[in-house]
Amino acid sequence: MADRLAAFLEKHPETALEDVAHTLQKGRKAFGSRRVVIAETTAELVDSLRNHCWTERLADPGDPPAAGNVYFMFPGAGSQHVGMGRELYETEPVYRDAVDECAGQLLPLLSEDIRDVLYPSEAERAEAERKIAGPTYAFASLFATEYALARLWMHWGVRPAGCVGHSFGQYLAAVVAGVFSLKDALAVAVRRGQLMDRVEEGAMLLLYAPEEKVVPLLRGSLSVAAVNAEKLCTVSGRPGDIAALEGELGSVLCSPINSLRTSLSLVLSRDSMGDSCSSFGSWSTASYPTLTVGLFARTVPVSFSRA
Repeated sequence: MADRLAAFLEKHPETALEDVAHTLQKGRKAFGSRRVVIAETTAELVDSLRNHCWTERLADPGDPPAAGNVYFMFPGAGSQHVGMGRELYETEPVYRDAVDECAGQLLPLLSEDIRDVLYPSEAERAEAERKIAGPTYAFASLFATEYALARLWMHWGVRPAGCVGHSFGQYLAAVVAGVFSLKDALAVAVRRGQLMDRVEEGAMLLLYAPEEKVVPLLRGSLSVAAVNAEKLCTVSGRPGDIAALEGELGSVLCSPINSLRTSLSLVLSRDSMGDSCSSFGSWSTASYPTLTVGLFARTVPVSFSRA
């Protein structure tokens, strides 16, 4: 809205400021959050709008808006990229403070400032992209970004009725919900990433078939990673075993099972994760006695179809 108003005033500099103020006060729907700009001339107003020189506040600070049906949903790894959130970091103080807070907590865990990976110089961009492709830096950078976004939304008055996270995103949901402290969640996330960095790479194959028809096809390291729907399963395993299954299905004339190879930078087979799960569980229960080893070492398929 601020950008649209600035663009309008640039086209119509003759517009009286009192008319602008009246229209914004009387001709627009009232929302729970406001941006306040003080200006004496149209040019000054445009400059403030373009440079984000405003004050943000709740319409009624003593009565924060109800959560309603707003839920915060935190994604898992895979969406990270160098430079994500950079403009928010440069222009939104609340967002910047949240990222800085995470960076301070992460420094002893990574021995590196995560902001150098998130917001590198052009000369360091290639190295940052290499790092963020791996689990440890992917988790750390996503954590800082998602946490900062949640803090910014809440600063604007958007209070969630609940939080939910997919995979790694569950840690963020737990922090915002008050289940984990920021320090503990960052430690768990980084440890998980470090353990995943140590295991061999895997691959996945999406099969358009029910679980009972998929299981007899599994050989070697292959296993059903997820039952996505009644007739849709994801198989994971070592790249060679996945390639063999893909070739086997492709060589069968008029095969009743169609398949699709996934394209992810990091996929881990269940076998390769076994030792890491046990190690993670042991570390977690030693550091946080209330956690259960079995929670981290489970290797049963994820059944979305029954959710």
